[in-house]
Amino acid sequence: MLLAKIAGALASSSPPPSPCSISGDLGASDSTVTVTGAVRTVTAPAGNSGVLRFADLSFSVFGNISVNVNGGGWDLVFEGAEYTWISGQSIQMRCRLEDAFTSGQVGVYDKDTGTLLQVPYFERTT
Repeated sequence: MLLAKIAGALASSSPPPSPCSISGDLGASDSTVTVTGAVRTVTAPAGNSGVLRFADLSFSVFGNISVNVNGGGWDLVFEGAEYTWISGQSIQMRCRLEDAFTSGQVGVYDKDTGTLLQVPYFERTT
């Protein structure tokens, strides 16, 4: 009886979800104070909540990074910030770098799986 219950529990448990994906690199390089990356698409597979977590912010000198969810307004990204995408919605990121020849980056993680999806790198060239 106990073995039947265990077998039934194992059969009914669903596999972990696959991680979200992003259609291309979110980072960018430019000579302006605000370095803006291209618009990309987030794909959230079935069973995945579509929540992306931002962590490991790093700057060579002071700066800040913002994210745009599906064409809405810009939100400042802080350590541990989480935003939700529905599969097919857009993501765009930008970084404000006051000084020339500086850079910033942040890790973009799938919250459900803990997978590091990418580390967008932003560089001000002049």
